[in-house]
Amino acid sequence: MLSTFMLGGPLSVTALSAWQVRRLRSHRGITLASALGRRPPHGHGLPGGPR
Repeated sequence: MLSTFMLGGPLSVTALSAWQVRRLRSHRGITLASALGRRPPHGHGLPGGPR
């Protein structure tokens, strides 16, 4: 029972953040790498992206 309380918080936060990243990618085309500034999002005039 104690392990349920100890794991419940981190697992729910992980699930919520995974859902948010998936939603951003599907609705806005933003990937986690582009949100962190590691890679520009598609469609911004760079080679390989839509124009």
